[in-house]
Amino acid sequence: MKKNYTPNMMENLIPDYKNTQVISLEKQSTLRILVGVLGMLLPLLIWLLLLLHSSVYSPLDSISHYFYARAGTVFIIIVSLLAIFLLVYKGYESIDFILSSIAGVGALLLLYFPTYNIDCNCNTSNCNYVITHLNDNLFREKFHIAMAGIFLGSLALMSIFLFTKKKGDPKGFVLPELKATFKSQMQLSMLMIINNCFWVYSGPEFNERNLTFWFEVIALEAFGFSWFVKGDAFEKSK
Repeated sequence: MKKNYTPNMMENLIPDYKNTQVISLEKQSTLRILVGVLGMLLPLLIWLLLLLHSSVYSPLDSISHYFYARAGTVFIIIVSLLAIFLLVYKGYESIDFILSSIAGVGALLLLYFPTYNIDCNCNTSNCNYVITHLNDNLFREKFHIAMAGIFLGSLALMSIFLFTKKKGDPKGFVLPELKATFKSQMQLSMLMIINNCFWVYSGPEFNERNLTFWFEVIALEAFGFSWFVKGDAFEKSK
């Protein structure tokens, strides 16, 4: 008899109504898929919403700058959801829980300590899309960058060293061809974070070409896809 298979992603996302004692997010694989989807959608959604609402075609200096724009609510909601999912994620070993918890705390703190205000003279001709302005605070701005580095750095460690291992086989790798991709993308993005923290290079290209934004996009897409894969989204289940 031919066996029927359904995508594992659908099995993990559709609630199990037969078991009324557990919530729909009870499975770790469900959390992984949701974290992956949210991480990959975040840059696209905030850019698209600001484009549709205020006709801002060029991306802002960084993803964090959308906190001050009309897409800020979506930015706060998605990052908050990521933080909550990361804080409740357990993983297979204690190191999974520790790193995901650090990433979750970093995500919450980077929201509470926003980056520096939007400079309207950099990439756009007006500030109609700006809805929030805070007093300049060097500590807040530097602390935000540090928390962003902790957030992305913790996710990078999980994607490179933990998610590429098979369960119960610390020497075996899942999708080894993706390990080099995750590693190179994360390293490139982390170099950007380090540069922003210590101002190793602060040439005009970073603002004119929105390099910080694009490096953050690379990091989020890489980590999001790794969580998506780790959630067995492409596997088939009976």
